[in-house]
Amino acid sequence: MFTLPLFAVSLLFAQSQGTFDTDTTVAVQPGTRLRVQNQGGDITVKAWDRNQLRIQATHSRRNELSISVHGAVAEIESHGRHGISSLVDYELTVPTWMALDLGGMYAEVNIEGTRAAIKVQTLEGNITVKGGAETVALNTVNGKIIVSQARGRLDLHSVSEGIRVTDAEGDVTAATVSGDIDLRNVDAKSLDVQTVSGDLIYSGRISDRGTYSLLTHSGEITVGIPEGSNATIAVATASGDVPSSMGLTAERQGRRRQTFRLGNGSANFDLETFSGDVQIVRPSEIRARHGDRDDENIRTRVKVKRNRPNSNDDHDHDGDDQ
Repeated sequence: MFTLPLFAVSLLFAQSQGTFDTDTTVAVQPGTRLRVQNQGGDITVKAWDRNQLRIQATHSRRNELSISVHGAVAEIESHGRHGISSLVDYELTVPTWMALDLGGMYAEVNIEGTRAAIKVQTLEGNITVKGGAETVALNTVNGKIIVSQARGRLDLHSVSEGIRVTDAEGDVTAATVSGDIDLRNVDAKSLDVQTVSGDLIYSGRISDRGTYSLLTHSGEITVGIPEGSNATIAVATASGDVPSSMGLTAERQGRRRQTFRLGNGSANFDLETFSGDVQIVRPSEIRARHGDRDDENIRTRVKVKRNRPNSNDDHDHDGDDQ
């Protein structure tokens, strides 16, 4: 392992003799943003309190890695010696302050411990983030999105799987076509959540004058309302009931629409499902009703990924994502 200064541009990393095919450390200046676009392979990011970027990577002998610096952006790239780049698995250690811009075609992305903005885009693969600040924007076509302990605005989009957020502070926009969206212990003043086919769960602080919109075409909506909340709750369901354990009485009621009022009604909830019930309950009832089954699924997926074969065999071994 050796250290390179930040001004070294397009400098090829040396091959190490250790566990990784590439293992090197680069000094970085505060304010530098990291960009990685990975054609195929996983990206794992951890944070430390050093102004250094450590790059560890597993890849075939056909690949070479380089870093280029453009202003305040440090970019890691993979190049095939004889054409197209093959799979690269990255394990990166970054300063806690470093903003991240990560992506790839087939990339499982795991980030932990950062306190800066995060942007991730991938075609296929789960995205798991623990931490993040300012803006956390995550997009995957075929994969789950799992976020915890974020402090900032969340912008989360998946197509074919679910989204889960826990212990977060900041406004949330979340959307998926086919999957559940589960938000627990979230402190948001603005919430815009929608899925075409899936259930929606929200539990968290209700801010006075906050706006909370949850829409699903085919699925149930469950909302946990803390005691003492001030909210006007507008519910619409074409084919479903509106059960509540809180003894609510509708102020206005039609064939498909009902409106409830808690306290002074300053926060606004819009809850709408075409086919499914809308449940308004106490936060303590959320876990009893829905459990934490999604967490078990994620742990199983991560365990399989860790045990996959070494990528030095030059074969495409991404079959565990099928």
